[in-house]
Amino acid sequence: MGFTGNPANQFGGLGAGGGVGVQPPPEPVVPDNPAISALSPAGTAEAGGATIQILGSGFQSGDGVDVNSVAVAGGNITFVDSGQINFVVPAGEGQVDVEVTRGAFTSNASTLTYTVPGTGIGANEPAGMSLILQRDCSALGESWGGGTGGINFDASGGATAVSDVGEPQSASGALQMNWPQGLGGGGPNGNVGSRFWTPQTTIYVYITHKTSSNWQGHNSGTNKVFFLKTNNPAQGAGNHTIWVPHGTGSATMTSHIHGQNYGCGAPSVDITPNVGSGIIVRGVWYEMEFVFIANTPGSTNGTLQIWQNGVQSHNYTNWCPIPSGAGPGFQGILFSYIWGGKDDVVQETMNMRLGHIYVSGKS
Repeated sequence: MGFTGNPANQFGGLGAGGGVGVQPPPEPVVPDNPAISALSPAGTAEAGGATIQILGSGFQSGDGVDVNSVAVAGGNITFVDSGQINFVVPAGEGQVDVEVTRGAFTSNASTLTYTVPGTGIGANEPAGMSLILQRDCSALGESWGGGTGGINFDASGGATAVSDVGEPQSASGALQMNWPQGLGGGGPNGNVGSRFWTPQTTIYVYITHKTSSNWQGHNSGTNKVFFLKTNNPAQGAGNHTIWVPHGTGSATMTSHIHGQNYGCGAPSVDITPNVGSGIIVRGVWYEMEFVFIANTPGSTNGTLQIWQNGVQSHNYTNWCPIPSGAGPGFQGILFSYIWGGKDDVVQETMNMRLGHIYVSGKS
């Protein structure tokens, strides 16, 4: 029986030499590399932050986002579609330089200046507190006075007063603690401010804090900012609760509390976020709030709570900073910016900034 229809249709056509023609395989589809066309505030207010839209083309789920040359944590990135990725910025005013990454490929960069309202002083302050200390940190000689002593920040270890319009609370300026290239880890670098008071069972601390975009975390992960001192004694080598933006090198930084000379219970020594990420992005201002409620000496019944830009990162109710036999309550705060740890060397001049301090308490 013969073929019906056109043989060329049966076999896809005959070649010039009379053989059967073969169609070439389709070209493989190569996905477009990511490219940014614009950045836009999404207008979606978060608790203490807001969403920024990256608009462009060629985006894929799993692409990374670098802001000011630092990778954004995965939990803060939302892939929308091939033309949009969202990420969250905290409260304050800032400028972001954004790139999208995929493997070894990095897209073009795009820049956006933004302003996000913060939470303000007292957003999470317990009821019944009395003011202990408030300073706008705009000058080196600003007195902290009162109590049993007060030490001003000064320039002996490299502190300077700077202008920073992005600071969310004290637009007049900030104190900048400087770590020059070649400096080794260890000592307090001479940048010290402190205030002591009669023992208090509850302390609320509000500060505005910023690390430089090139911040190099000490190889121990320890980058100390302030010490809350217990009545054991308040001064000297007593028990300390230390706030630490924790992280090594250029790795992601998170908010930690380190306990020094703690004597009981858990958690102690290194207290990590337990209700939020606690991520601290370099080059961005943060409004930090801390509530410290003292334990009965020797008992695990103290409370430790931390918020950053209104988002809670720590909520512990089994905190035990004060050991058995020590005096009750907290008696002082010391700002002493210590890089480390020992060993390690600063590779590039860097800084931390302190824009405002507010401390209240009750006995």
